[in-house]
Amino acid sequence: MSDTKRRLAAVMFTDIVGYSKLMNYDESKAMKLLDEHDAISEKCFKEYNGRLIKKIGDADFVEFSSALDAVKCAINIQEVLRNRNASSENTFDELHIRIGIHVGDIIEKGDDIFGDGVNIASRIVSVAEKGEICISKEANASIQGQKEILSASIGSHNLKNIVDSWDLYRI
Repeated sequence: MSDTKRRLAAVMFTDIVGYSKLMNYDESKAMKLLDEHDAISEKCFKEYNGRLIKKIGDADFVEFSSALDAVKCAINIQEVLRNRNASSENTFDELHIRIGIHVGDIIEKGDDIFGDGVNIASRIVSVAEKGEICISKEANASIQGQKEILSASIGSHNLKNIVDSWDLYRI
């Protein structure tokens, strides 16, 4: 374990809503939307000092050193997509994602990260609906005092394979 180290980080997962269904229906359309998604999100990750750990199909796994950077990045991505979707000719051309963010302890090994901080963030994303950002209580505590960012409790949730229930917030 000499090449591993622990630290605190903000972890974000994104997921394209309905992507598997679209892939089943129209692969070329799905791939086109994925390319567009990648261009939008990767530009934003760089702007907010995020590090793309890996792509997992239509999902992004990203690390930030600050919860505020992660949340601002998520807000920016959703705004860009809302503007993009407003000019779409039909709903079939729209691109919606959901985002989950958690601040927690991670284990860094090589170019990858592991641990509860990662596992919890990967489960929070499934609570978000299309176009939404869900964050943990820990991430929410880190952004308090940011008057331009509004969050609201959505209660306590049981996350798949995660011990205890988790208080979550929606941006």
